[in-house]
Amino acid sequence: MPPMSDARWAAKDLDAEDNIEEAMAIIQQAVDVFKYQLRPDVQGEMRTTHNKVWSEIDVFQDAIVALRSQNGEPAPEFNIAKLWQEYSK
Repeated sequence: MPPMSDARWAAKDLDAEDNIEEAMAIIQQAVDVFKYQLRPDVQGEMRTTHNKVWSEIDVFQDAIVALRSQNGEPAPEFNIAKLWQEYSK
């Protein structure tokens, strides 16, 4: 189930006592996602994926610098690896 916006929550009137069962089911789904993400095997897979992305970004950054250098242009002012690191915090 996709995340629910405040507007959709209000439109479904999930704060009403009559809709408590549906509201609790939605909240439980969100809790279940966080529980799933805390499993050691999932944590390991997320770490592996993060490291693969980091490695590919590093290679891409080097390619950008090499291409610009080859074309007589200055290296880019941005660093994709640093942007990824900031994003993943």
